[in-house]
Amino acid sequence: MSDLLKQEVLVEYFDKEIFVQKTAFQINKDLNGLSDYKVDPDFNQAQEKSLDHFLDLLQTALLDLHEKNLLQQFVYAVDLPENQYLKTLADVDLKELAYLILRREAKKVYLKMRFSGSEGGTGTAKNI
Repeated sequence: MSDLLKQEVLVEYFDKEIFVQKTAFQINKDLNGLSDYKVDPDFNQAQEKSLDHFLDLLQTALLDLHEKNLLQQFVYAVDLPENQYLKTLADVDLKELAYLILRREAKKVYLKMRFSGSEGGTGTAKNI
């Protein structure tokens, strides 16, 4: 699981359409009730561009939440460690916050797929 902390590994997972879709679903589930904005990544882009595109979409959603004073509620729903959130907030770095949130949401998806036995999850990370 700790290998998912590295951006290179995250980029690899974002090469799998099912992983991208499930991560978008997880983010949208956490956005529900806080924003009408939905993250809907375009999987037709190249692998690394897909991750960058996803981060851009998430950054737009974060800006919307920040303007509505709902960012902290979203970060709570995502379950991002408070010290990480406060550091990015102090630096006013929505790009870094988007990356941290995406990484956290991707971990949730990774663990669900790995241990649930659902589509794509047979108990090994290699199937994701």
